[in-house]
Amino acid sequence: MLVSGASRLPRAQYIMVVDDDSDIRESIGELLRYEGYRVELAVDGRDALDRLFRESELPSLIILDLMMPRMNGWELTELLKSYSRTANIPLIVVSAAAEPPPAGTTVLKKPLSGDDLLNHLDRVLRSQMLAE
Repeated sequence: MLVSGASRLPRAQYIMVVDDDSDIRESIGELLRYEGYRVELAVDGRDALDRLFRESELPSLIILDLMMPRMNGWELTELLKSYSRTANIPLIVVSAAAEPPPAGTTVLKKPLSGDDLLNHLDRVLRSQMLAE
């Protein structure tokens, strides 16, 4: 389980976590819920797309792995950027893959600490709020 060392203010933002590894997906989801985020978990890119287009509310940010079955992180990123509805959702890639990540994404290498993830998440969300 990822554990946060620093207490942060509760958030209301909605975050989607996309990872085929259930332990990682659940750990990140648990950490984010503990920090006050609303969380949706998806097992791969196809599951994420289905959830995104079924729900009326879009996430403030998507955390995704690159190496997944059915639809990997590169394919998901490409599709998200091609739809006007999802093109502006910020992405954080969390991966052990050595391949370069999709353009325009923040990348964190696995394994990662809860504090690293939360710090990057805060930075990306703060940048998004300033851009709006």
